[in-house]
Amino acid sequence: MSFFWTKSARSLNNIHQEVKETCTWREFQKANLKKQQFITLEKIIKLQENMCLNYIQKCQEAADLDTSLKQFYYTNKDLSIRTDFASLGIDKQVLDEFIMHLSKNLSTFASTVQYDKFVSGLALKFIPFDFNPLHYALFSALPSLFGYCWSSELAESYIDFLFNSAFTNRTFSLLHLTLSLSNFIRVSIGPVFFKKTMGNELLDLILPLKVTDQDIQNAALTITNNMLQNITLIPRHVRRIIRRFFNIDENKLMTAESFVCECLVNAAIKNPKEYGIVDFSIYLSQNIFTRLNNLCHTFQFAASGDSISDLHSAFVDFVSECENVDEIPDLPLVSHILPLLKMSDFPMVQSLTDAVTLAYLVLNSDCHPKLKQLAEIIFENKKYPFCFFQVVLKDLSQFQITTSDANNMDTDNSSQTTKTIFNFFEQAPVCETAPNNFIEFLNFHRRKADLEHKEDHQIILQRILSLLPKQGSREWADIIPSLEDELERQKLYATLEEESLSKLSLLGTSIDSMIKRLKSISSNPHNAFYYNLFEEFLDANQDIKGNFESRSIEYFQSLSKFYSVFESYCSRIRAVIADDEAYTNVLICFHTYIMTYLPIDMYIAFNPQFKKNDDFLSHPPEKMVQELCIAPSAEKVRKLFDNTEIFSLAIAEISEARIIPIPVIALGHLNEAIYILNTLFFMEYGSGAQADELTPIIVYLILKCRIPNMYSFVMYLKDFLLNLCTKQFMIIKESNIVGLTHIINHVTSIFEAIPDIQEKKIK
Repeated sequence: MSFFWTKSARSLNNIHQEVKETCTWREFQKANLKKQQFITLEKIIKLQENMCLNYIQKCQEAADLDTSLKQFYYTNKDLSIRTDFASLGIDKQVLDEFIMHLSKNLSTFASTVQYDKFVSGLALKFIPFDFNPLHYALFSALPSLFGYCWSSELAESYIDFLFNSAFTNRTFSLLHLTLSLSNFIRVSIGPVFFKKTMGNELLDLILPLKVTDQDIQNAALTITNNMLQNITLIPRHVRRIIRRFFNIDENKLMTAESFVCECLVNAAIKNPKEYGIVDFSIYLSQNIFTRLNNLCHTFQFAASGDSISDLHSAFVDFVSECENVDEIPDLPLVSHILPLLKMSDFPMVQSLTDAVTLAYLVLNSDCHPKLKQLAEIIFENKKYPFCFFQVVLKDLSQFQITTSDANNMDTDNSSQTTKTIFNFFEQAPVCETAPNNFIEFLNFHRRKADLEHKEDHQIILQRILSLLPKQGSREWADIIPSLEDELERQKLYATLEEESLSKLSLLGTSIDSMIKRLKSISSNPHNAFYYNLFEEFLDANQDIKGNFESRSIEYFQSLSKFYSVFESYCSRIRAVIADDEAYTNVLICFHTYIMTYLPIDMYIAFNPQFKKNDDFLSHPPEKMVQELCIAPSAEKVRKLFDNTEIFSLAIAEISEARIIPIPVIALGHLNEAIYILNTLFFMEYGSGAQADELTPIIVYLILKCRIPNMYSFVMYLKDFLLNLCTKQFMIIKESNIVGLTHIINHVTSIFEAIPDIQEKKIK
């Protein structure tokens, strides 16, 4: 700046006053901003705890969530795989039992699976990514599952499966074996071994600007020596895999040295971040990957024996040491861990995607019936098929408070003087009698600080005097203009903070609407993809709400009117949604929506004729239970009635269905109740129950429920759900509605049989 401070339009007192006002304004803004940050973060925590922010169908963007919500996901998310199986309708005990049976039946896969056959990812609509499920299971799900090594039996079973596949299945290539064993070893060993043996050496190759061939050779030798020193960190079952390659048969696949090189060493070098060797924040350029590839080639030469060197000798010593491993299991047997698994909430399989993919493959292969039965439970019994991932919001770094110190990084003497003077203006009170001459201004405040014993002011003023340039110099002339510039910067920061506060408030409002919307989605039995299609239809047909809200009484009085109106809306939905699957699912969303205006309590009130039957089912006479169930049953069926524990599970499912306000979700609980009864029979006699054997068991269940308004509940589902399927207005898979059909038929049969029983008693 070339002008003198005396030409400034503002006096020192004016600048002092504006600095005080600006600083007060900024402190107020920062306090509000910090408060709004806490409020917003609390809302985000609530959103995550209540909804888990399920990220649904990532690949299907064409008809995905609305723009604002989708943008929020894309800019504020990190994905992690969900493990809360229970909330998705999969029982932990079923999962554990499925894995145990799968390990025993791996030999079935070894020879029968066609590994070179592409299995379309489109068949797996429950997975939000397009991939080959067979390859996913082979290279990810199975290595992850058995690599965690719950027991030596499971680990050895998996290893035998891989080697049997290599020898008995022509479609199982050496690449399949290498990739499978690499992932299995990565999970089994864990990051500690790789970090200790390779961490420093890889960083020495990654960080320098230039690396020589000798540096790579030295790194390879050091890594090999470290591996030998840390060999005890490698589980014995992994070392036993290495020993297998010394056998004549396995040696035909590859040598032990080649196996260690490819599956243990080079696999980690090529993927240093995934193996926990290098931090994810470190950028790996193409040049760095070239260095790592050169290191891999160095190990390949050492493994092949093409060069006689210290590296080759050290590498052979490590492989030989791995061969000298005992047969003692390094992990407990299955029989030892089963009681622990039953006591713990920790499932054997950690990924829902893994569990359902393996179940899918089992259902499409020749396996033991029991294993297929468990797979079917896992594959079919899911409340929210698409919710495999949960979103973790990033910190609100874009709304961090910015201070002048953080943005003014100048270190020259002039800027330090300006900052110190500005700091004094911020702390000291304005005095109108202070002179405008800068030196006199400072001396005035020094005397005032002495009189008032303000030591902090005295220290700052002394600091200012020590930083002042010579009077008459150019730096002296720049002091006041620099103060004015700093004042304008502070005002700009205050404006930016105000904008951030506004953005945070808008974000908070947006999150509130998301919470409301996602709660609505979570109450719907189908995923957000179809729910959003339905919402678009709802927005375009505003008459729906009024039609069902105002005419609900009319529909309870005349079911034919309800069916007629429902059919008309089916035609409207079909007119805008041509795809059959989308139409079916949107129709279910529509049904769920309108049933909120036709609750069961109103249905009970409008059907008093059902009260007598409701009273009977809520308090059935024991003699009637004897006549309807026990007396006409075969001996093998009567034995089952004593299993009160199993029946209590089935009763719990029906009780849950009764209190759920959404009929489509209630179907799942009714199906589960019937499944429990079928399982009871199967476990006892090893085969499924025939119709005449299952009937008294279901009737016994209904009479033992003793649920209030049970008859009305069944008729409600019949009138407002089953009849819609019968009239083909709605399409629900038969397997999803079989439980309801059984309950309706058997409740009806109870009241048809009562008159005959009473007539026999009279005679």
